[in-house]
Amino acid sequence: MRYLPETTASMGGYMLAKNGNLTDVLLTGGVYFINRMLGFSKASSALTSLGLMCAGELAQKFGILPGTYDPKDFAAAAIGTGLALVIDLVSSKINRDKNDGLIEALD
Repeated sequence: MRYLPETTASMGGYMLAKNGNLTDVLLTGGVYFINRMLGFSKASSALTSLGLMCAGELAQKFGILPGTYDPKDFAAAAIGTGLALVIDLVSSKINRDKNDGLIEALD
């Protein structure tokens, strides 16, 4: 059964369609930032996004969800969560420093 149309590769989504690990990294990061927008803390957003992605992968392994089980997806989910957390921490520090007047030269 095909879940991506044939035209996905020709419409610019080739990298995402061919490399499921990249998709997992981006999707996990997206879940993290959605949780942050909903008001979750950084720690709970990270744990929730990683947990949901790992649960989805396990559901694929046991046939509950469609898709192909790949143990590398757990590493991709951890990388996506880590990158999202680092981006969040760095942007929070920049905003905090800017609000304290330490980055006025960049304005």
